[in-house]
Amino acid sequence: MIWCVEDDVSIRDIEIYTLEQTGFTAKGFCDGDSFWVELATTDELPELVILDIMLPGEDGVSLLKKIKASSRTRDIPVIMATAKSVEYDKIKSLDMGADDYLVKPFGMMELVSRIRAVLRRTSKKEEDDTYVLGEIRMDRKKHEVTVAGEP
Repeated sequence: MIWCVEDDVSIRDIEIYTLEQTGFTAKGFCDGDSFWVELATTDELPELVILDIMLPGEDGVSLLKKIKASSRTRDIPVIMATAKSVEYDKIKSLDMGADDYLVKPFGMMELVSRIRAVLRRTSKKEEDDTYVLGEIRMDRKKHEVTVAGEP
């Protein structure tokens, strides 16, 4: 699930709509407080967070810092999506652990492509240690070879 933290309801709605139309599940938050409460109480962490910087109450940079400081949440990829286009803001966010930075206005399909790219880079890849050739199967983890199902 992708979590979108955006105070502008129209932007948040179009982000969620676009994500759901492209095969993702998404949830929106209007401010940092509601996001942080959900993050602290849920068993299922988001796959990725889209985070605005200029939020009411706690800003997105502060939220990013908290996400990356916690051992429970530090591996969640974060894309900053904000109107702040000054190079200093981009560098600050990226150096604090953001995985990407989008400047508003941006196209929704660009957002989807960047999400897919970040997820490709950050997803945990399970090694497949089983090799198959016809009826021969070799499982390197188990140190086992079978032919037609027989050891």
